[in-house]
Amino acid sequence: MSINKNQLRRICLIDAAIRSIYCPTKQDLLQYVKEAMTGDYMDAGICASTLEKDMVIMRVEYDAPLKFNRSTCCYNYTDPEYEFWKVFLQHWGLFIDFPSFIKQKIYE
Repeated sequence: MSINKNQLRRICLIDAAIRSIYCPTKQDLLQYVKEAMTGDYMDAGICASTLEKDMVIMRVEYDAPLKFNRSTCCYNYTDPEYEFWKVFLQHWGLFIDFPSFIKQKIYE
């Protein structure tokens, strides 16, 4: 399944919100994405179902360790080191771990 640029932008915003907001609810995530995309011609199409579909793509295609806590009704990552961009770039073969890459070049 391919990802378009608007969906990619929303997913990056969801990732940023989860990493920066303590215990964000679905409504918090939706508000964060809408506010970040204010003024864009695409912001009218953002609703709760769009947000849910984007989070499914994060989980299924990009192995996001996204967890919903039923007792607090909030989302978080089970792996605090997870960053969507790293996984996205690795998925497309574009990510280079620069410290490892440099170390490998030095010892060749």
